[in-house]
Amino acid sequence: MKKKIKALFLIFIGLGLIYFDIPSLKNFYNYLDGEYRGENLVKEKYSKGDYEYVLKTDHNLLFLKANSIVKLNEKEPQDKTNDLNKSLDLYKGAILQKDDLNIKKNYEIVLAKMNQNKKKEQKEQEQEQKEQEKQSQETEKDESKKNKELNKEESIKKSALNSEKVDKKNESNRELQYILQKLEESEKQSFKNNERYINQNNKKNSNKW
Repeated sequence: MKKKIKALFLIFIGLGLIYFDIPSLKNFYNYLDGEYRGENLVKEKYSKGDYEYVLKTDHNLLFLKANSIVKLNEKEPQDKTNDLNKSLDLYKGAILQKDDLNIKKNYEIVLAKMNQNKKKEQKEQEQEQKEQEKQSQETEKDESKKNKELNKEESIKKSALNSEKVDKKNESNRELQYILQKLEESEKQSFKNNERYINQNNKKNSNKW
């Protein structure tokens, strides 16, 4: 209905320009006609899915611009927050242009989607933090286990070294005892030999008398 009214308005102005030939009215007609055709082209591009054209073209169809951002965001959602924030601003502007229920509904849908994305991102961050903490705990556990094993090996080495030292000391003591025993035996034997020698001399001396 509005399109028909706008078209009739343009036709009426066009007839007036032909009849009166007023330059200022001609300029105004050209402006309205260009804007009307431009908006129709934008709507046509939007219906065909050319959302980049809708965003790049200078026009006041804020509702279509906001919808185009949402559509492109669904295809390539890398920069979700930034794009959806822009769409919300455009929906607000469209609501000021025209108090339409569809615009409000789309605004609420996008706002809910942003909140959902925020919760999802927060959940992913919490999960990532938990994974990092778990990995850190496992790393600490592995390091503790390695340290225990190293300490155990070190303790075994020290024990073996101490045992070796004790064995060497015992062996030295046994050798020393053996030597002392031999010396003692040798000394005793020498003492016996001396005693025998003295006894023999004494016998010889007594026989002389």
